[in-house]
Amino acid sequence: MLRVLLVVILVGALCGTAQAAPRTVARSGEFSLQAERKDGQVCLTLRRERRYQGQECGPLPRSPHHTLSVFPDIPSNTYAVAVAPTVRRAEVEDAKGRRTMHRTFSARGFAARFVLIPRPAALFVRLYGADGTLLSMDAGTIGYIEWHTDSVPVFGDRMAGVTAYTELRLQPSPDQADRVRTLACVDVVSSSGGSGMCDDDSEDALVIMGSCDGPGLVGGVFSPAVAGVRLELGSGATVQLPVSELPAPFGGRRTLGANVPAGEAVRAATAVDAAGRELSRVGVGLAPGGQPCAGEDRGDDRFMGRLVPVAPAPGAVAVAEAAGVPLLVADQGETLCAELGQLPAQLCPPAPVDSDPPRLLRQGGTVAGVLSVDAARVTLELDRGRDVTVPTTDAPAYTGRWHGKVRFFAAAVAASRKVVRVVVRDASGRAIGIADRGVVAPRVNRRVLAEQAGVRLQVARQTGEQPCLEAVVADPAPVPRFCTDPDPGVPIDGPMRQYGGAVVVSCTPRLALAYGRFTDGLKTPSVVLVDGREVKARRIALDGEDAWYAFVPDAVIAGLRAGEDRVALNLPPASAQCGYSVSRAF
Repeated sequence: MLRVLLVVILVGALCGTAQAAPRTVARSGEFSLQAERKDGQVCLTLRRERRYQGQECGPLPRSPHHTLSVFPDIPSNTYAVAVAPTVRRAEVEDAKGRRTMHRTFSARGFAARFVLIPRPAALFVRLYGADGTLLSMDAGTIGYIEWHTDSVPVFGDRMAGVTAYTELRLQPSPDQADRVRTLACVDVVSSSGGSGMCDDDSEDALVIMGSCDGPGLVGGVFSPAVAGVRLELGSGATVQLPVSELPAPFGGRRTLGANVPAGEAVRAATAVDAAGRELSRVGVGLAPGGQPCAGEDRGDDRFMGRLVPVAPAPGAVAVAEAAGVPLLVADQGETLCAELGQLPAQLCPPAPVDSDPPRLLRQGGTVAGVLSVDAARVTLELDRGRDVTVPTTDAPAYTGRWHGKVRFFAAAVAASRKVVRVVVRDASGRAIGIADRGVVAPRVNRRVLAEQAGVRLQVARQTGEQPCLEAVVADPAPVPRFCTDPDPGVPIDGPMRQYGGAVVVSCTPRLALAYGRFTDGLKTPSVVLVDGREVKARRIALDGEDAWYAFVPDAVIAGLRAGEDRVALNLPPASAQCGYSVSRAF
């Protein structure tokens, strides 16, 4: 009898974990779309007269702003996607602006609907609800972005210079589900390569390219309020670069292009208005130009960054409160800033068009967030005890740009409880957003390996991430990090570099620290000075690759060496230039 029961239990367990067979969920002409569940996800397979065309796996969409799309392996313009269950019609717009409406398909057992439109050559696909409301817009099959539209030369030439251009970006907002935004972008090209940025996440974006055989180049795009950009140089001097207006398609944006002063590092960049007031700032930390040219790419002497406002967004108001901590919000242009307790100077995200996943904050016993307008209530599932469910509010105190188009909430949760899952529901009770990991408050564990005069070398590990070796200095610029790779593999398409190295030159105090990681069992590196002296590095055993470091005398650094493995540098003494870093593989 026990054996029979055991067999029944085993069969039941196996049946419970078996994968469901693929089901046809949509047909159109000679094309069919199949769906099946695999490992907690859904896989879509596109077929043409039973012949495989392509597959894509992922979670089924809960929001009309997210789709699960199949990009056919065989060239085809067939549009095959899974969409949220609220989507009932799909309207295709082609490159000539012509529009055709198509229905979506439901399928038993799947909390989603499906769209299959063979060869529509779609530029955009607009998705509508049952009542005809426009819910969202998806990119079509032929692509809507044209590279370097409205291209404008700013400085130099195409081989070494700065160019501004526009780029379209599908970026819905709470008041326009099918908004296509025109971004202002900049490309900076030198003999060492090229980099570019757009103003999608910040009004002010900066690119600096170093060069081994000529002057460095700086370029950027900025808001209409910016009159100039001040560079703080490695010597401590500053230089202010004027900006210029761009043509009408750029919507009032401004740009700059110039050479970086010869022999100077760049510590930081600050955007200022016509009165000289600081508007936004970013730490740069780029080494002086003229580093030795290498036959192969061994470094990345370039900077791409977004300038951060120097002051918090004005007009913050409390929109919800729990456990004595208010949720404060304020407009920052088109974006919406939100923080618990105090609003800092920061770059803020766009106002949410959906709640999947929800935007969440936690401080002690308070959990809060900004959600889409259809969010009616939020349930916080805890590691212990009862779930906490609270309604959302439109917060009459907030009268900014997105008033009535977003919702807010705040909930009290015992500080000792973990929020392991969050579910956002609309007025009908349908789940429209889920945070499967709950509200994660990242913790960073730090272990100091070496220190001199306040300059430290440490291993830092953030919750859920691999440990990283990094320098800690008072300067605001980013520093190189060498993180543990649990599965490094073996390179098959390039030279194998067994040493990673960096030199960080601090301004407070004026001190250079060289450090990096290398394969276990190899020779410990040394720092080569211009007079031929070598500073032997110290070795520290770590999980994965070992670490090495050396505090360097106030002298010109000519390179890094470990036996036959070496890389050339030309870094001035810390007393002459500071506030920068370089990284190399050798």
